[in-house]
Amino acid sequence: MSISPSISTVSLSLASVRGASATPAKWYVEGLRLLEQREQEDKAKIEWLRAAAKDGFDDIERGHYITLRSDKEIDDFIDQLGKEASDEFAA
Repeated sequence: MSISPSISTVSLSLASVRGASATPAKWYVEGLRLLEQREQEDKAKIEWLRAAAKDGFDDIERGHYITLRSDKEIDDFIDQLGKEASDEFAA
């Protein structure tokens, strides 16, 4: 396996800090592990976002929403949400 000089420098630097061996194979395996972990985290985020969007759209279909027509209404609404969250957290 060949690696670029810049990657080699980084792997040697990390190895000296961590006291680990700097073999390209170990860094390759660790890179693949990190990519797999990121992919799993991304899938979990997407699943959460889809569920949250579905909940929101379901609420809209049931008429459970409010309409904010001005910047002041939006600011007041957000301030109220913040107060409710603070009160809930303090309880």
